[in-house]
Amino acid sequence: MALVKEARAYSFTSLDVPGATATEAYGINDAGSVVGSYYDATGWYSFTYNGSSYSSLNVPGATATEAYGINDAGSVVGWYYDATGGYGFIATAQPGDPTYNASVPEPSTLLLLGSGFAGLAVFRKRFKE
Repeated sequence: MALVKEARAYSFTSLDVPGATATEAYGINDAGSVVGSYYDATGWYSFTYNGSSYSSLNVPGATATEAYGINDAGSVVGWYYDATGGYGFIATAQPGDPTYNASVPEPSTLLLLGSGFAGLAVFRKRFKE
């Protein structure tokens, strides 16, 4: 017989990109920056959210973009689709971007990249079905 522990109390914050018909959050870093994807009447896009505002994050020329993870330096991994197929990407935050954090070393990017590729594999399978 399994023992059930007492449930913890959580605080939930709804994320809703303005104008979107659906918003999905996939990753968060230690600073609280969130990445994900949203859908609207014109297509499928990625976003970053810094706790107070949303920013679009889309690969130029892509017909669909999904962001799956963000590290503490603000680099984002994800997937995009264009006329030639589907691909992974890494978007590196630059000074001035609200998700940029110059004080964090880069080795964590490899873990983030691996997580992004795992998400990409799952999504690609879902996309083909």
